[in-house]
Formats: sequence, structure tokens, C-alpha cells
Amino acid sequence: MRADELLQAIGEVDEVLIERAAKKDRSHLVRWGALAAMLMLVIGLSLFVFRDVKQDETAKPQTMSDIRMAFLTSDPYDRELQEHIMQYEQLSCTTYSPEIDSLDDRVKAIERAIGDGCNVVFCNGYEYAGALLEIADEYPDVKLIGMNISNDDLYWSGSYDFSQPKPENILQELELNNVLCVSYQNEIAGYLAGYVAVREGYHSLGYYCDMMVPQTIDYGNGYLLGAQAAAQEMQKTDEVIVKVSSYGMFASGEASPILKEINLWHQGGTQLVLAVGPLTLNAAEELPMTVIAAANHPQQAQSPLIYLKQDTIIVVEQLMEELLSDRFEGGKLCEVPYHQLSDADGDWSFQSVTQKECRSVLQELIDGTRTCPKYDYLQEENYSIHVIFE
Repeated sequence: MRADELLQAIGEVDEVLIERAAKKDRSHLVRWGALAAMLMLVIGLSLFVFRDVKQDETAKPQTMSDIRMAFLTSDPYDRELQEHIMQYEQLSCTTYSPEIDSLDDRVKAIERAIGDGCNVVFCNGYEYAGALLEIADEYPDVKLIGMNISNDDLYWSGSYDFSQPKPENILQELELNNVLCVSYQNEIAGYLAGYVAVREGYHSLGYYCDMMVPQTIDYGNGYLLGAQAAAQEMQKTDEVIVKVSSYGMFASGEASPILKEINLWHQGGTQLVLAVGPLTLNAAEELPMTVIAAANHPQQAQSPLIYLKQDTIIVVEQLMEELLSDRFEGGKLCEVPYHQLSDADGDWSFQSVTQKECRSVLQELIDGTRTCPKYDYLQEENYSIHVIFE
């Protein structure tokens, strides 16, 4: 399907969803449909990501029994990803975990998997970036896949000399041809969330994450740039305020301090928050305000959670196709904009932004006519709206 046909199809599908939501009287969901359509459109336009490998006539197709996979993760919210991998019949896939949360133990866990005969190691989470760099040279015949690992994650992992200028592709720089890293373009997802929130009428926003790392910085940066773009279009730059904060750690710790801080934001007028990270998501369940949750699993919550989800199905399917066709190509950094946005029931629709406007914004982000630059840090001088760092 060509891009223009897909654009038209997305519009037609979403109109049906809007009508269905209206019949169900889900008024609090109406404002989010167009954004869902945009994010689904990204999925359709991006299927080429893993398909740029040159056709190799000598490639020998494999069977599932040829693949002995190890799965390692540090993300408690990745059950969906693991389930997609496990659904393949006859695939041998064993889960391994480091004994403690350290680089050395992550390396040992990968070595344990390889020692058990695994020829494909699938690591999920930026924490594994350093372990992949440490171990790749020692096991050139083992295919190493890093999910949610970007070039920035590799650079700041502690296993690369970051006193040197950052290369565009560290894997190619180090000639690690058995490593493939996949990261989501979280800045695009954040941009669309911020853009539509402001266009919908929210002017007092918040961004909260567990800890500032490259992935959460991308979410936050996109969110601020999207809100800024919408404010500029509406000539309300002086009216939009975004508070930004982080807890300082992932996964471990109490969510109550986060809940307390965001509740203070709400009492001060904050209307909507983008929440990123396990602890922040736990706090989001109890927030008395609209929350966009960067999570893959619906949760019970007091607030109307809108889920900004990574679409793991497409990524896993394409990776498995490359493995089975024996056309796996390492040394690559793949950035994929696969995201979906919906409520817990899977219903959505939108009110203030037209389908045509939404499709136009997304297409401009994809073709580069609308820019969403990436920054290493969130800094007030990068934005024209009022950003408060707390």
C-alpha cells in the first residue's frame, strides 16, 4: 500500500471509531482519536525499517528449531514483548536474569545463556547497552539484539570512551557486526502527545519521569516541542506552561513522593501530565487528573489514563523474519516510530483537531518538513514556551 493510500485508509477507519465512541457516550475519550490515528499511521509507514538488508542469494532459511534464544530484561513492563516472542511454536526461548543490577552481572547472565547453547540473545532495556559492548567481540557467532537501546545508550553506557566525540553509529565504529539495536523514536510520540494536548485546550501541562536518561529525555523533549508548536500555531506561546521533574531512580523506591509532587502540581493548576517510568506510572494510577501514560499494559486508575504504547508486535515479527531467513545484519541501529495511543478499552476518538490536520502533522514529522530535534539534555533555552524545571 502506498503512503497516500494508507493516509486515506487511516482517516476512514478513524471516522468509524469516532462514531462508535459517540454511540457509547465515552465523552472523556473523544479528544484522543486523531492522535491514535496518527500513531497508527506511523506504524504503517515504517515497515521498511528492517527490510533494507540486501537480498543474499546464499542465505539459508532456518527453522525455529535452529534458533536457541535467550531473553534478558530489566523492565517490569515488558511482559507483552516477551509474550510476543514466546508465541512462536517450536522456538526455544529461555529467560535469564542477572543476580544483581550491575554491568558485571548482566555480562555474566549473557555468558551463562551462551554457555547453555543460546545462539541468539535478546536483551531489553538500556541497562544492557554496556553489556552488549563488553561481550560482542568475544562471541562473534552469537546474534545479539538490543531492544530499547539507542546510540546514546551505548555512548553513555560506561563501556565506551565518551570522552571521544560521539559517532553516528557506535556499532559500526567498533565493527560489532553481530549486534543489532532497536530503539523507539520516543521524541515523535512525545511531540504528538504535547501537540494534541495543547490543541485540545490544555495550557498547564506536566512531564514526570523516573529518571532522566536518553529515552526519557527524548519523550520529554518531544513533548515540549509538540506543545510549543501547537502554542505557536494558536498564538498562545505565553499561555502554555510545562513543569518538568524526575524522581532520580528507576523501578526501586516508593511512588508516594512522586504522587505527592504531582498532586501539588494539580493543586497549582496543572491539567495534564505525561508519565514515563515504572514508579511514575504507579503514581499515575492515583492521580485525579488526565494522564498520558507511556506504558504497554492497561492499569486500574482513578484518572482517565491514555496509553502511549510501543507496538512490539511489528518489531518482533520483523526481527523473527530476519532470523528465519538468515538475513540478520548486525552493526545496525534501527529507530522505529511504532506507537499506539488508546484508552484501556481500546476505544478512542478526538474532538478539536481534524483528521486532515493530524495526518498533516505526522506526515511532516516523517518527511522532515516539521522538525523535532533531539537534545542530550532538557534545557529551558531550547523552548519558547514557559518551562519550569523542578
